Amino acid sequence: MKNTSLRSCLRPRTRRTQGDEKVLIAGAGPVGLMLLLGLKAMGVSTVYMTEVMEYRRKKAEELGASLVWNPLAVKTAGRGVDVAIEAVGIEATMKDCLSSVRRQGKVIVQGIFTSRASLHMLGFVTREATMIGANSINPVLALSWIQSGSIRPESLITGIIPLDKIAAEGFEVLAGKNKDAIKILVEPFPA
Repeated sequence: MKNTSLRSCLRPRTRRTQGDEKVLIAGAGPVGLMLLLGLKAMGVSTVYMTEVMEYRRKKAEELGASLVWNPLAVKTAGRGVDVAIEAVGIEATMKDCLSSVRRQGKVIVQGIFTSRASLHMLGFVTREATMIGANSINPVLALSWIQSGSIRPESLITGIIPLDKIAAEGFEVLAGKNKDAIKILVEPFPA
């Protein structure tokens, strides 16, 4: 089994994810899409993503995901992925990751869970999978990717709003009332 994880991507002292590994990211919101950009910058060629919202699936495809699907419509089958990354923080995407990872694969939990998740652990145990929590960042590495042009984080921005419109055009939009928003920036002092 390869000794890799997304955490190793972010911490320079350990070995990085290999380009030949197959990775699944559950969730194509801002966190998942930034993970996609980072993995592509590291040379990971096969990155699958799941997302229920069509406009986010399209953005993931645009940014280089190998295959993007609605997890409510399709389940993975066969060997499974080497690494599955939970990037949303909800029970459903965690279950997708656990059911998608191969025998002795890794599940990396990057999403922030605010509620308990009820998981059936039999598949996890019988696959002898490893689960890793990740909440780290390497600003030097991220900035080097931006400077080299390996990633374009600005491609996730779908809107810039003034501070005085943060409730109507920010919070409400991101709470799901607008089906085209991914990342909204707030400009405190518009020109």
